[in-house]
Amino acid sequence: MTMIYKSTNYVNFIKNRDIKKYLQYNRFIVMDSYRGDGLNLYAYVANNPINYIDPTGHGKDSGNDSYNSGSNFAGGLQNMVAIACGSSFWSIFNDKNGNGIPDFIEQYGGPSFISVHQEMITEETSEGDETYVTIEQLQQIYTNTIVTDEMITDLNRALVKYGITDVENIQHFIAQTCVETGYGNSIVEKGSDKYLNGKKYGKKYSGVGYIQMTWDYGYAAFASYMILESNPDLKDVAKYRNPKSNNRETIFNEYNKIVSEANNRGYNISAYTDIVDVGRDYVEENYAWETAGYYWSTNGLTSANSSTPVDDVTKSVNKWTDSYKARRDAYDIVKQYIK
Repeated sequence: MTMIYKSTNYVNFIKNRDIKKYLQYNRFIVMDSYRGDGLNLYAYVANNPINYIDPTGHGKDSGNDSYNSGSNFAGGLQNMVAIACGSSFWSIFNDKNGNGIPDFIEQYGGPSFISVHQEMITEETSEGDETYVTIEQLQQIYTNTIVTDEMITDLNRALVKYGITDVENIQHFIAQTCVETGYGNSIVEKGSDKYLNGKKYGKKYSGVGYIQMTWDYGYAAFASYMILESNPDLKDVAKYRNPKSNNRETIFNEYNKIVSEANNRGYNISAYTDIVDVGRDYVEENYAWETAGYYWSTNGLTSANSSTPVDDVTKSVNKWTDSYKARRDAYDIVKQYIK
């Protein structure tokens, strides 16, 4: 688990992670490459940063050891030095002012150091804190579930990432997710194991996400997209293939080339290969809104607006569905609350 310390001055120190990919709402914006605290690779210290720290970068810790609890930037540096050099080195990281900045940084060129980090955090905060759908709005629409802060944060992250930021486009997007999930009732295809395994795609690759993804090649295409996004240098090896216009063999050929080359280059891509290797349960835990945003973007739906017939959007999301009317009704409901 990647380590991050945040002071009251919003100065962050991050270990094993680009500083521009920092923590918000106790969740990482990008997925962690180390599965130290469970299956949810977006979570930091099991979503409980009040009671835990992450001094090693590999999992949560209660902070009750002989070194500082790491509740701020100074404490975080103390933690790392204590681990690397022993607790006798603490003194160089004293924070007499209690402002979260080690004294030696403030004394020796601290302001420039602090301002650089503050600028980076301010820049990212303004970008990552955008809210297009509030928890109150989604709760009024999703009548079959309790909308959580975590859910709404991940939704807004996906909206920003995939360019679903126009209110009319958001209306179409949320309306489709209403019917795909039964107004929030379930983000996986419902049915017993016997029923799902009786499907051609099986339970492992059954429907998952706020816009549901199915079939092994659908999962492989999504995994390919995520790997290439995270490692753009691999685009000279293989390409993303959209399931809408490519068959299973083509998609898996590209996926296997991407994975093989990533392994040759020593990249840790398990966070993405588990999409295929583990399947539905893993995607449900880590990518529920991500799959919806990905589908919306890669299938050209970010341009849908009030002039776009709901049936046209539905045809792109699920051509063979019998829920065209239900989706029109959902769209009318969504427009009452998101406007």
